[in-house]
Amino acid sequence: GHKGRGHVAGDVLRAKCAILGGVLGGGKGNGSGFLGGHKGSKTGCARYVSYRNGGGLLASIRFLAQGILGAAGNAKSLLLNLSKGDLSGSINDTLNVIVVISKAAAGIINALISGAGDLIGNICLVISKLLYCRRQSPIYLGHLSGGPPSVCLSTFGKQYGLKPYKGSLDNVDDLIDFYGVRDAVSQLNVFINKYSNGKGLDSVDVSIRVVLQAWLKVASILDNSDKNKWSKDTVIEIMNQIITTIGGIGNNYKRGLGSEVVDDLLRLVSISFGKYGYKNVIQYGPIIKKKISVCRPLPWNGALDINNDATIDTDSNNTGNTNTDNNNTNDNTDVNNQHNKNQDNNNQNNNNQDNNNQNNKNQDNNNKNQDNNNDQ
Repeated sequence: GHKGRGHVAGDVLRAKCAILGGVLGGGKGNGSGFLGGHKGSKTGCARYVSYRNGGGLLASIRFLAQGILGAAGNAKSLLLNLSKGDLSGSINDTLNVIVVISKAAAGIINALISGAGDLIGNICLVISKLLYCRRQSPIYLGHLSGGPPSVCLSTFGKQYGLKPYKGSLDNVDDLIDFYGVRDAVSQLNVFINKYSNGKGLDSVDVSIRVVLQAWLKVASILDNSDKNKWSKDTVIEIMNQIITTIGGIGNNYKRGLGSEVVDDLLRLVSISFGKYGYKNVIQYGPIIKKKISVCRPLPWNGALDINNDATIDTDSNNTGNTNTDNNNTNDNTDVNNQHNKNQDNNNQNNNNQDNNNQNNKNQDNNNKNQDNNNDQ
């Protein structure tokens, strides 16, 4: 079960007053235990507490937002506003969260690879509309008792800096062309090849590679699959890749934050989609965490403030346990995953001394291109 709010040792996500004081101090949750806030002290210092200790389902997203700088466009405000909202656990809420974190990730990616983030944000929006809003889709959600998800509305997107689409959602070609995502994989590879000076994805920093690989998989689903045969498995695959993206970026900001992000978002998906017969998504937590364990502090060309004083206290039992909402999940899964994460960290330290090179702001290795060197 969940630990009480008072038992915060080891699960506290902390930040110095100079960084967070006055911005988040005194925030309140909605009282439901679903999206609780953090508490501010009398001095205005913010104290971050994980969901397991009552800190709120999106505590990790709120923490990540504090490390985002202006180079990422509106990414910081998007995540802050998202984390302050009240979530009911509906599918509509979750879809909005997925679109918003994708748009925020797009802003961070844009800071390093101009234009690639815009493409990624549009890919997420289009694939969401095709999945849930097109009447021919096997997982059409327009029949929900509360009405179709807001992502299906003609006005959706403007509030996030995305173009609203007012055409027919059943016209696949028109929707794809409106957002410019035809041949999405090829378009994304053009950005990657330009960024890597023609050397390809394998040549770039491993943290960047993890994020871009996830989006290439989403783009491939949009490009190649029969949209009339999309299924619940398609939904879960896309969400897992998007969560991989923001989880990797979480680790780029502060080591260990990525696992918290993964836990929070998978829990949200489990709560909202589980009631509609979707398989247990919590089981993917260890897989995603393993994938992002190689992601290390990386500023994304000034999009992340990796040198601030914000810290994550994970020195006491912060194992990223995602079992709180599904008793079918092995209790030891995430504990073992934490050990794997620690081993990956050791391996990463031994791998071309990436972390030491990052801290010394030297070139990571001969495969890093000049753009990435400038980011450091």
